[in-house]
Amino acid sequence: MDNKTQQKDFNEIKIGDIIDLKFLQELQDNFSKGTGTASISIDDTGSPVTEGSCFTDFCMKLTRGCKIGNERCQECDKKGGEESYRTGKPAVYTCHAGLTDYAAPIVLQGKVIGSVIGGQVLTAPPDEDKFRKIALEIGVDPNEYIEALRKVKVVEKDRVEAIAKVLYMMANTLSKLGYNKYKLEHMGKNINESLQQISQAMQGLASSAVTVSENQQSLNKEIQSIKELSSKIYEIIGSIKSIADQTKMLGLNAAIELLGLENLEKDSV
Repeated sequence: MDNKTQQKDFNEIKIGDIIDLKFLQELQDNFSKGTGTASISIDDTGSPVTEGSCFTDFCMKLTRGCKIGNERCQECDKKGGEESYRTGKPAVYTCHAGLTDYAAPIVLQGKVIGSVIGGQVLTAPPDEDKFRKIALEIGVDPNEYIEALRKVKVVEKDRVEAIAKVLYMMANTLSKLGYNKYKLEHMGKNINESLQQISQAMQGLASSAVTVSENQQSLNKEIQSIKELSSKIYEIIGSIKSIADQTKMLGLNAAIELLGLENLEKDSV
């Protein structure tokens, strides 16, 4: 595989190509339960690749459950993701509804292939009057909103930042291990293809060798035929020469006999 092909393959890699999403979901679920924070994993386009873990009713049922609140949440997610993409590090921020969220990018050789976003916690006791105002702005029942707010966990900001960093390290370690496995699988595939090509070439050589052997046998037969024909020709030439010699002798004898007759005639005269 040439460098151009390798680069093309790398640019097309998605989070699901190098991380087992089922395992990522299980890891995410247990991590959220252990830390008391919500989380969800998304790809480089912002589309979820896992189900949300430990999402609060305050966020999912009420804030994201209304049109205005959902639009504001999406805008916050976008800004948090952009910040994490820009720095290549976890970003901790306060969402429009007053909760603390985080975005931890999943980076592979400098390329962001996804991120884990979450949080949905408070870093200090809430000002309920402020949240009642937010409820009215987005069109949610303030009393129901406050009731859900009181169930949101309060976590120190330093702890939220530490949680985001740990999840970032875990996710990126997984991506590196997954990428190494991905490369090994492709290397194995290339080796297998090369072996198949070598096998085909060897079969071609074997076929050519058989053809050469058959041609050599045919050539040997032709040479033998030529030898046999040459032998016959030599026999014929020998016969012709023998006949010629015999003819020559007969002619010579006839001449001698004729000469002898002429001499006899002269003597008789």
